[in-house]
Amino acid sequence: MQREQFYHEFTDDFVASPEQERTLPADYSWHQERPHLAHLVYWGARLLGGLYVRVFLHVQVRGRAKVARIKGGAFIYANHTQPVGDVFVPMLAGAGKRVDTVAAPANLSVPVLGRLLKLGGALVLPQSMHQLAAFNREVRSRIASGHVVTVYPEAHVWPYATIIRPFVPGSMHYPVASNTPVFAMTTTYQRRRCGRKPRITVDIDGPFMPDEQLPRKKQQSQLTAQVQAAMHSRAQAQNTYTYIKYTKK
Repeated sequence: MQREQFYHEFTDDFVASPEQERTLPADYSWHQERPHLAHLVYWGARLLGGLYVRVFLHVQVRGRAKVARIKGGAFIYANHTQPVGDVFVPMLAGAGKRVDTVAAPANLSVPVLGRLLKLGGALVLPQSMHQLAAFNREVRSRIASGHVVTVYPEAHVWPYATIIRPFVPGSMHYPVASNTPVFAMTTTYQRRRCGRKPRITVDIDGPFMPDEQLPRKKQQSQLTAQVQAAMHSRAQAQNTYTYIKYTKK
């Protein structure tokens, strides 16, 4: 039986962390002080998380070779529809590259996982101008090191949503500032032969490149339009089963 959720705005939250309004301490550092431990935590999470998303969430990731062919760093922009799966799917999409994912501070309060987020590569969003400068430096450093940085520009997780929501303004700032390729990663849902929950297909499209001949704001708008077009196309063609219907109230 199909479930229905009612929303007022696209910024509504349907999944709340234990401390939804958690803030970062003023001295929070994004730099990995324990790189060897971070390496172990990351690849352990990739192994266990990969088993979880494949076996329990029934996820198939397609198009990873597109990311593998890119020399150097890249950004992945994805729709946000799995509270736990969206932590691990980017690791598989990275095709062997190290993947770091932008996350909200509230995720630090999640039992067990919250304590491991930084070691696992999470880039927790800053909350002040002073922190923003340090955050920007860390993002540039990760990209320069050949990492893939995943962004969920819808900002709020809507479980099993089959619609593509508007992106947070300015979400394309980072690829434009660093002239870095962007991929669209779209999660869609299909009916399984058995079981109520759907099968999940994740498709990667791109790369899309900023047009350096345009002013930066127009580059951001162009990239946003390209990524959204790819996501809308995948969503319309491949969402064949609605597990949770979202209705505007």
